[in-house]
Amino acid sequence: MKIDRQQFIDLIKQNVTGVSIDAVKPDDKLSDLGIDSLGFATLLFAIEDKLNVQIDDQYLSKLSGLSTIAELVSTFKGLGYEIEV
Repeated sequence: MKIDRQQFIDLIKQNVTGVSIDAVKPDDKLSDLGIDSLGFATLLFAIEDKLNVQIDDQYLSKLSGLSTIAELVSTFKGLGYEIEV
């Protein structure tokens, strides 16, 4: 399954309160986009729903420390899913 660039931006816009973006770059920090810990969790759930997967507990600790879009995307790529940014 794949999430293209616009779908990814839409997931952020639709699921993270207070974030108003038109583009993201891989090196963007989640906090710079206005994504706090609650927003991050909400975004993860939205990505899971979109990809129709559930992230295994062993990956949750890896995901919780992510600070950039590239790290988030890399984690999902490591699980076999593709997100374009």
